[in-house]
Amino acid sequence: MTMLSLRDTFQSAAQSLVAHPLRSCLTMLGVIIGNASFVAMASLGEAAKVYTVQRLEAFHGPNRLIAYATANEPGQKITREPKLYLGDALALGAGTPAIRSVAPVVGATFLGRVREQSQFLWVTGTTAAYLGVKNEAVAQGRFFSQEEVAQTARVAVLGSSIAKRFFPDGKPVGETMTIKNMSFRVIGVMRSKGSLDKTSPDEFVYVPLSTFSLFLRGTVAGIGIPVDYIEIAAASKQQVNDAIFQATNLLAARRGVRDFAVAPNIPYKDLIAQVSSTLTIFLAVLAGISLIIGGIGIMNVMLVTVSERTREIGLRKAIGASNRSILVNFLIESTLLSAAGGLIGLVVGVGGVVLVAIVTPLPFIVSYWAILVSVLLSTSIGVISGVSPALRASRLDPIVALRAA
Repeated sequence: MTMLSLRDTFQSAAQSLVAHPLRSCLTMLGVIIGNASFVAMASLGEAAKVYTVQRLEAFHGPNRLIAYATANEPGQKITREPKLYLGDALALGAGTPAIRSVAPVVGATFLGRVREQSQFLWVTGTTAAYLGVKNEAVAQGRFFSQEEVAQTARVAVLGSSIAKRFFPDGKPVGETMTIKNMSFRVIGVMRSKGSLDKTSPDEFVYVPLSTFSLFLRGTVAGIGIPVDYIEIAAASKQQVNDAIFQATNLLAARRGVRDFAVAPNIPYKDLIAQVSSTLTIFLAVLAGISLIIGGIGIMNVMLVTVSERTREIGLRKAIGASNRSILVNFLIESTLLSAAGGLIGLVVGVGGVVLVAIVTPLPFIVSYWAILVSVLLSTSIGVISGVSPALRASRLDPIVALRAA
């Protein structure tokens, strides 16, 4: 077949589709829906995975670890209840190169009161390094300093929800509140973080660790203060494993027994990524089924078209058109339908992703592999769907075709 005849065949196929716009649009509809669904589902799956991981890292920090007390090693005689102490946190902060900073944490529930309003509050005792380790910030006022920790100052920083509840005028800084019947001066309000599960840091109250120990728990302040766990910030995301190794060795040498654990504080990050990837693939497969259904629709319409154009096919054969040119003509028609539907579906799918990104917290992410796969798949489906109608058209006997009504 010459280049000229191929061009003529292409023009003939395109003119046939343009001559029947409604039929062409309805034929493409299945491919449009399938392609749009494929691109949208794959892209939204990627966006959901990124958003979930970002939320985890916003809450916990990408390089955060946690050290906590556990039971004694198997086979060891239990001589004391395992606990971590302020001294352990100070040692971690001073003797481990892969660790940037540490913040010991202890917490308990106490009755809080402002004027006539009271409720039980979760009070967290920690040090001035807490903000940097936990990836948090203060919205009003300030966080307590290391000097105030050393001086057992009775100062408090409120979570955003607590501040709104107790101080509806929006000006809590400088006011006084009581915790366990002891007065505390409010010096700051934390930036709102929302909740990742049932626990929200917006409902916490933060006080110096020494103040918590001495005034709220009634224990002696000093390096022997027991803590619930130690928040650790590795020097970088790449040094998390080094920080775990160094912290484990230092605490084991210091304590003489491995009654503790040091682990990343985002244990479900990889699991979430795996589940999200599996869900994305599952949704993409469902959308791919829609594409196949669209291809079946193209094949059915093309078969009907062959029946409708029997006389035309006979006439073309009578004036010299070869079986090959008839075959190519119908293949080009089905491929054009599928490719055009694929491109329109691609635009619709990306538009849907943009709309979701506008109205939801999900980031705008377009999966390029989904675009490539959908274009290739829709074009391939067009070719495959056109084979049977094209073969049927090319094999028509010209005399029988011309006799058709």
